[in-house]
Amino acid sequence: METSQQEKKITLSHVFAWIFGIIFLLGGIGTMTSNLLGGILIVIASLLILPPAYEVIKEKAKINLTKGVRILIAVALLGIGTIFINPDGYKEAYVEPLADKKEEARKEKERVTISAIALHKEFEANGVATEEKYKDKILVVNGIIGSIDRDILDSPFVTLQSDNPYITAVQCMFAEKDVSVISTLTKGQSVTVEGELAGDLFHPLLRNCKVTQ
Repeated sequence: METSQQEKKITLSHVFAWIFGIIFLLGGIGTMTSNLLGGILIVIASLLILPPAYEVIKEKAKINLTKGVRILIAVALLGIGTIFINPDGYKEAYVEPLADKKEEARKEKERVTISAIALHKEFEANGVATEEKYKDKILVVNGIIGSIDRDILDSPFVTLQSDNPYITAVQCMFAEKDVSVISTLTKGQSVTVEGELAGDLFHPLLRNCKVTQ
C-alpha cells in the first residue's frame, strides 16, 4: 500500500513537471522574439523542470541537483526573466512606490553641494571614506551632461562628465515618472541634480535623482 501511494505521488510530480515545463518552454521561446534575454532565462528554467531535459543536463554537466534546489533555481530564473520582459511593471510595483515613501524622509536630510568632478576625485582617492562621508545625506551635484540613456533594466539615467570628457564622473538614476523632465536635457548642458549616494560602479552612483536646475 505504501509503495503504491509513493508511486502515485512520483507520477503526479512528473505530470506537473511536464505541464509547467512545457508551458514555460513554449512561453520562453515565444518571448524571445520580443525580449531575447528574458526568453532565454525562462527556457533555461523550463529545462530544469522538464524531466527528460534535466536528465540530459545532469548527464552532460555531471551535476545532480535535488528537486528543491532545481525548483529554487527555476523560480529565480523565471523571476529575473519576468523582470526583463516587463521592467515597467516591476518598477511600478516595487521600485517607484519605495521611492515615493522615501521622498518625505529625504526632505529632512542634510544637503551637501559638490561638483561632479570633485565627487569623482574623492571616490578615486578613497571610495570607502567618501561613502561614509556622504551617508544619509542628499548630494546636490552640478556638472556637464555626458549622456542621457537607459540601463539594462530600462531605467533612465544621466551621466555627468569628469575633467576628462570621455570619462563619466557621476551616474544619476531617475524614476520613470521623471522621464518627461530628463527628456528636455541635452548632452553638453550644465545641470544640477540631487540624489542619494548608492555606492559606485566604476564611478559614483546617485539614486532617486531629481533635476533642480
